[in-house]
Amino acid sequence: MTIAFTTRVGDYTVNRHVQSIIGIIVIFFTILVALKSKKQDFDYKYFFKLYLTPIIIIHAYSIVMSFIGIMDKKYLTSNITTYVPVILAICSVYLFKEKALKYNVISVVFSWLSSVGFSLITKGFYIFPYAILQGYTNIAVGMGAKLGFKYNYLELHELVLSLGYLIIYYLYKKNKLLKKDFIILFIVLLIFLLGVKRIAIIGVLVSYFCIRFFIKNKNTEKRKIKTMKWISMFIFVLSYLFVYLIFEGNEIYSFFSKLNIDLMGRNYYYSALINYGSFSLKFLGLGRNSISKILVEELAYLKVGGLHSDILKMYLENGFIIFGVWMWYYLFKIPKSYLKKFNFKVAALYICVIVYSFILYFTDNIEIYFMNNFFAVFVVLDYCYKQSSNKLATADN
Repeated sequence: MTIAFTTRVGDYTVNRHVQSIIGIIVIFFTILVALKSKKQDFDYKYFFKLYLTPIIIIHAYSIVMSFIGIMDKKYLTSNITTYVPVILAICSVYLFKEKALKYNVISVVFSWLSSVGFSLITKGFYIFPYAILQGYTNIAVGMGAKLGFKYNYLELHELVLSLGYLIIYYLYKKNKLLKKDFIILFIVLLIFLLGVKRIAIIGVLVSYFCIRFFIKNKNTEKRKIKTMKWISMFIFVLSYLFVYLIFEGNEIYSFFSKLNIDLMGRNYYYSALINYGSFSLKFLGLGRNSISKILVEELAYLKVGGLHSDILKMYLENGFIIFGVWMWYYLFKIPKSYLKKFNFKVAALYICVIVYSFILYFTDNIEIYFMNNFFAVFVVLDYCYKQSSNKLATADN
């Protein structure tokens, strides 16, 4: 998994197909193990159905719309980058059980060490102060070119963003953490902060406030469940409002300008892409993964491979109605299912995870990131498995 979690080594970018290939190999190995196993200790089928359903629906929608001529067939893809990490997360718990979290954290840390270690050897110690100055101040402007740096070598986008899920998980279950867990949390936090993804830091902080409310607050469980629904509704409405304001254009950009927020070119990407759609009930979408192809083939002058807003991307790809269905499923359907199948604690952890995801969705490209999809599913699944294992152990005693 260390190789699958490695996207860049020094100046060399690892082809993302490597992640999918490794994932497929592990999935096939898991199938062979499962065929030999006579008894299942956990309801893994539930998670396959829960997480694959929205992916299949959206993919099928694009296929149908393409064949009836409403969407362009040239945008059709296998969508494998969203299927594999979800299936792999479930396979990870199936194969390694209680040790799955430990092994995955070790894989992430080794991935970081190999990538940063190689950069340290080839570029020198200055990769550390440069990363901190470039991420948290304006002092480092132009410094990278003088030092011969092609990147901020600690800002491993996918890896750093995915660490947010692990941090949220550890913070959520901190009352049960052992001394070794605090050491792991410290290492993960250090890598996370050195990666300097400010939106991810904001996301973790907001999720932490949610954790405090759900775990520490003395309100009744019924009231907390009601708050969960309000959080989901707020995100749902805010997402549509965000898309509407992007289509309106100048107002939202003026707002960010007054706050001295650097959009880092996002306004140009957004303005170019909204010409392909409209904010209307009648807008049916361009098709799954179409935005990436448009940016590469038709808007190559922008020199960017992603829209840097999964909210806008999902709207443009799926249309007004399916975009709403996608949000409804993740914001309302899944937490309700967790409440029914497991308990409030599981549903609350999921809400904390999905809050972090949607904060990133507004300004980043994580919806097709291998590691983000993997850990967004894994941390909740691991928590459910360990709860189930504890119950079985108690029953046996």
